[in-house]
Amino acid sequence: MRVFTYKMFLVTCLLLVAGYSNAQFKFTTNTNIGQTLTTDSVKGIQTFLVDFKTAKDSSYWKYDDDTQTTFTITVFKCQTQRGMQVNVYEADTAGAPKVINGDFECRDYGGNRNPVRVASIASLMDILAKYEEKNKGTADSLKNVRWKPSACLFDTDATGADQAFGAHPGKYKVVEYGFQFNFSGFSVTPEDLYFEIDTYDEGNTGKTASYKLTVAVGSATGVIKEINDFYITGSGKKKVSLAGAAGLPVSDFNNKKVFFFLRTSGTGTEIAEGSVDPTIVFDNFQVSYQMPCWVSPAAGIQANVTLNNAANPAWGAVGTENIFSLPLKTTGRIGTLQITNDWDLFSNRVFAFLAEGALKARDAFGKYSVDVPYTFTNDDEATPAKAKIVVAAPASGVVNDDLMFFFKATPASTSVSNGKLELNCGVRIWYEYLFKGAGIIDLSGIDNTNALKDTIADVPDGSVIVLKPGMRYSTGVPEDANYTFDKSLEIRSADPAGEMPVIECTKNFVTADADTIGSIVFKNISFVGDYDNNYVFNIDKSTVIGEIRFESCKFHKLRGIARMKGGTGVLDKFTMTDCVIDSIKDYGILCVDVKTWACNHIHMENSTISKSIMLFTSRNNSKSVNLESCTISEAPEKGRQMFRWRESGQNDVLDGISIRNTIWGHGWNLTGDLADVLLDGFDGMGNTSWNVENLYVPGEFGYAAGKDSIPGFPAVKLAKKAADLWVAPYSSDFNYKDLTFAGIGKAGDPRWNPAILGTLYASAGELDPVFVPGRKAYQLNLPAGTSAVTFTALCPEPSATVTLPGSIALTDGSDKVVEITVAGPGGYSSSVYTVYIHVASNKEILYVSGSNTSLLSEALVQDAKMMAVLKNAGYSVTYLYKYGITPSFNKFTSFDFSPYKALIFSPSAPSAGTMEYDADNYPIPCVSFQKDGPKSDKWGWIHKSNEYKEVKISSIAEADRLNALKMKVINTGQYITTNFTHDEVITWTSSEADSTDFSKIVLVGYKMNDSIPMAIPLITHIGLPEGFHCAWAIPAGASIGRHGVTDKRIVILGVQSDAMRFPTQVMDTLVIRSLEWVLGARTDARLITETLGHPVVYPNPAGDYAKIRFTLGKAQQVSLSLVNIIGQVREMTTLYQLPGGENELTLNTARLRDGIYLYILETEDQVYKGKLNVAR
Repeated sequence: MRVFTYKMFLVTCLLLVAGYSNAQFKFTTNTNIGQTLTTDSVKGIQTFLVDFKTAKDSSYWKYDDDTQTTFTITVFKCQTQRGMQVNVYEADTAGAPKVINGDFECRDYGGNRNPVRVASIASLMDILAKYEEKNKGTADSLKNVRWKPSACLFDTDATGADQAFGAHPGKYKVVEYGFQFNFSGFSVTPEDLYFEIDTYDEGNTGKTASYKLTVAVGSATGVIKEINDFYITGSGKKKVSLAGAAGLPVSDFNNKKVFFFLRTSGTGTEIAEGSVDPTIVFDNFQVSYQMPCWVSPAAGIQANVTLNNAANPAWGAVGTENIFSLPLKTTGRIGTLQITNDWDLFSNRVFAFLAEGALKARDAFGKYSVDVPYTFTNDDEATPAKAKIVVAAPASGVVNDDLMFFFKATPASTSVSNGKLELNCGVRIWYEYLFKGAGIIDLSGIDNTNALKDTIADVPDGSVIVLKPGMRYSTGVPEDANYTFDKSLEIRSADPAGEMPVIECTKNFVTADADTIGSIVFKNISFVGDYDNNYVFNIDKSTVIGEIRFESCKFHKLRGIARMKGGTGVLDKFTMTDCVIDSIKDYGILCVDVKTWACNHIHMENSTISKSIMLFTSRNNSKSVNLESCTISEAPEKGRQMFRWRESGQNDVLDGISIRNTIWGHGWNLTGDLADVLLDGFDGMGNTSWNVENLYVPGEFGYAAGKDSIPGFPAVKLAKKAADLWVAPYSSDFNYKDLTFAGIGKAGDPRWNPAILGTLYASAGELDPVFVPGRKAYQLNLPAGTSAVTFTALCPEPSATVTLPGSIALTDGSDKVVEITVAGPGGYSSSVYTVYIHVASNKEILYVSGSNTSLLSEALVQDAKMMAVLKNAGYSVTYLYKYGITPSFNKFTSFDFSPYKALIFSPSAPSAGTMEYDADNYPIPCVSFQKDGPKSDKWGWIHKSNEYKEVKISSIAEADRLNALKMKVINTGQYITTNFTHDEVITWTSSEADSTDFSKIVLVGYKMNDSIPMAIPLITHIGLPEGFHCAWAIPAGASIGRHGVTDKRIVILGVQSDAMRFPTQVMDTLVIRSLEWVLGARTDARLITETLGHPVVYPNPAGDYAKIRFTLGKAQQVSLSLVNIIGQVREMTTLYQLPGGENELTLNTARLRDGIYLYILETEDQVYKGKLNVAR
């Protein structure tokens, strides 16, 4: 019996707990009690209203017949869906008994206690009087009596159309109402939870009663606010906003149960039959709350549904473990986000979750690259076995997720496989993920511009074609046929982070007639062309296409991107994400140009459009158009329609157009006249709905007179013009000039979002240039011996997060790149600051450029190329901007040359930037390309204005262009040119390949022997007079200019800056040998001819190789090179450290054409030259 009693007690407790835990209002529509639930499925907001307008009839009694001897009482109870109660107590003491009045009670939230509908207090009293008459002298004589409390829905108008909830207290005084709402998993909207209180009947005591409000969260005992005298009977109707009344933020109710009570001790009169206190009633409870909502997958707030990607299965390499992805977007999430792989479902065994890196959020450029923390469990022993990823609930408020979920799977074949994922953001759904094997066609190792064109027709359906980053691919010449798509394909870059492959749209992509294509996808591809009939797609056949999708692509100078001009067909979805589009002519982004084609869904996200005559045009209905987080400027052309659906009778977007979180500039005036840039909103679309949210326009935006304006567009018009909002909008630079713009981080293409530091400095050295908040790249040059450096970075916004590297270990001569990340507040994405660190070494070269910054990453082309040559030769280089050594520009007394072994003045360096070297009496060896340095007003070596002392080769006849690119070696006895033959002609630049102004290809000749007798001429030019030369070696001990004798070697190379953008390999060799000479390399090696037996070259003639055998008297360094008969170095000089005695080296001739070559073998004291025949 004890066991039985215990079990019964336990069951009773569990039932009580279960009932209490589910005692809140049930958010449903219920006409019995008068409650309604409405849902905004787009925004995921539900509104719950309890107005007590019951569908139940009013209770009554009536005689059974005309004798009026018997009667019937009919009571209509209004079934609640829980959440409300009223209790009346015998006394105002703890534990006082509740007073129950038979059928007229509503004393328990969860007990399905239901109030009775009555027409009025008088009607209630009549009905109770009849119960007293009926039950008199029976066991029910105390049930349903007038002096006990009665919970009712009272009619509040004469027609009986409206009711309110309250309790007539009978003779009792202590009354307590209670209400319970459960917002677990939800966030209450700012409108608050509100309701009305009114005095329904003032009773007969002539007194008023005061009610105290108590608010609790979590449980009925979790009291957070009490307010005495909150409502006084007789004071009229009071509308209450609960959080506002309690002085609380509405967010205190988010994700919690909320309880509130109103209690009175009565009027203070004695308890006696016939004495009745006032009756109050409650009406019009209303609250709106944000449901967790699935934006992607697009389940909305509908739970327990299964979605899939059957229309577009993912592709991966057959038989290889692939990383697949699924976008996860929610709004209003207040609880955890859970992703579950239930292994009891056999198909789910194909998925493997990642312990790290499975969830990524967007970075500053809209890419999914920011790791999201989560908890990973992988329990194969559990029942059922599951792998689960859980993202924690937000610490406060709600979160709108925009994530990419990555997981692994291995396609077994080209057939479709599938697995089912359980996704729960507070709304639980399932997603059936379908994938199939695809053949990977890797073209990234093929340097052939026709590789794509020649391959694409032969690959199987579902293939993925991988292109080489930076490679340009031809679609054919004008007379070729267009390529016809007849299968699903994905074309992507081999390296999404690298330079994009370029597809030249000389020919257009079309589709096969009467074909069905699943999808055509391009990722990380750049499309370029011309305005003359160049499109990506120009379709004129009847086709059904599931989707055309462009991800992270660029488009420049096309007549249109996608056009359907003939045939009959359907494109279900046209998608662009993370794309940049500029300079598009007549047919815009998408043009359905015939009424027999239709595009159902158009989606553009995180993209930028500038300079496009049209945007979206269709001659048939569409289902949806969605623009999200885009930056649009100069599009469409002035006076043109932003959206043009132009075929009468089929010119609507049936499910509406949504434009959210976007910045839209003014129209494109092709003449550049910014005074005439107004637009037309749309054409057609008489039945199209518009959803415009968080949309900004600059000051010039507007609609032209007589044109259609889009409802609600713009949401916000800025006072500032486009050029004040963005850095350079007319050059397609939409970085923000106005950093106070309220839309930053909230609207527009996120690639332009800034994240700005207020302070950045290093523990050693000084950043160059000086730190300013808007600049994100810096150079840090450190002296030799610096073993480590740390950085300090601060953001002025307290809520921003700055991620810094730790202490960075350094060695002499090292170059490192450091990234500092700042994640801004208010939804800003991450941004990266880059510091390029260089540590000097004992082989340190000082390089003075013509750039406006000492940041190597922003160097001029010619400087970047020369720096690369120097570093490849093993030098450590400190890079300075054009006035880097000049005291007057940099506020120092004099420049310290002591850490450097030699100095190079770039071809682009200004003469003013060289003067400290002269003023400091040439303190270190120097190689100078600076053409004006030797002049009398600079270093004082030669006369400035005398044309016989300086000659520029700047005006060469077009017919003599090739000769202008050549120099002639006149001295082979000097180290710098010893690898050449006397009078050998060498090509020093290939600038003509990129120069439209031939006058920029300049050599400068000097006649230095008159002023500097010891100067050694090395190279001349065919257009220079006798005695004038463009390369000079100034040995130590030479008397130069006003400073007398120099003790350092100097080389002058008279080469103009622009031409050095394209130096030849010969020129690179001259630079390195010049540097070696000024640093002390031997100077007067004498040439001797090859002698039989020393060295020995065999076989000669050679095939794919030749060997050279020779004897060294001691261990030393030897160089070997190979030159063709026109002076081009075919094999670069290679340095070897060889032992004394007999040695043998191999010349690689496999890549050489048959012919006669000159080999050059150079030891420490001799140079050997000889002929080598290559014949196969």
